[in-house]
Amino acid sequence: MASTYPIILYDNRFSTGAIEASTVASGYSGENIRDGRTYTYWASTNSGTATIQVDTSKTTCKANCAAVISHNLKTKNSTIYIEHSADATNWTGVATVVPADDNAFMVAFTEATNRYWRIRVNSGSTGPKIGVVMVGSKMQFGAKPTIPVTRFSASVETETQQSKAGHILGSIVRYKPLNLSFAIPPWEDNATWYNSTYRNFWEDHGSEKKPFFFAYDLDFFSSDIFYVTLDNPQYAMPQSLTSRVDAITLNMTGVME
Repeated sequence: MASTYPIILYDNRFSTGAIEASTVASGYSGENIRDGRTYTYWASTNSGTATIQVDTSKTTCKANCAAVISHNLKTKNSTIYIEHSADATNWTGVATVVPADDNAFMVAFTEATNRYWRIRVNSGSTGPKIGVVMVGSKMQFGAKPTIPVTRFSASVETETQQSKAGHILGSIVRYKPLNLSFAIPPWEDNATWYNSTYRNFWEDHGSEKKPFFFAYDLDFFSSDIFYVTLDNPQYAMPQSLTSRVDAITLNMTGVME
């Protein structure tokens, strides 16, 4: 399926199993990459190569997508590799990313199945850090959003102080709210997909407002990778034909990087 269709990544090999990092800076545990928080980090103490891996304890763990947010890999002149292994000794690479900036990125790759998964970071300077990593099976829609499309809407929450005479003394930007809203039109037999794939996402993740990665169009807007939750989560299934859901509405919220 073309990567021009929207992708949600919530499935994550790193969410369960034993995590092992080759190097850990004080206060930057490897466990931090799977707590869902963008303000806690795993960090390496050195330049060169550092790895963090998970033992899923199962040989059937699949992945075809990876995403990272809250990192300094561009600043640290880093390259990241996604790899898997049957024995934690011999590794096979499935994707390589050279970040263009320190914002979130996502990469899709040919599906692989194995017990061990890891990210390998090769940095040109000391102190690369990563907040959130997901490596798993992407959930991809079978159609593009209904046009016209607003890819995202960002605003600014500020606190401004004024003098008694009304002069602005200064403003502090608290955060930058991010909102995304899409209506996905029906595609062939999408009711089956909605009742299985999407419902699994809804029940295990979306309805609990757990964060996930969203890509509107990975081929043409590869820098538009957002870490969001469902806004006012609802599960609705408007259906005029047995095999098709008329529209799937996605309302998401997050913070602009």
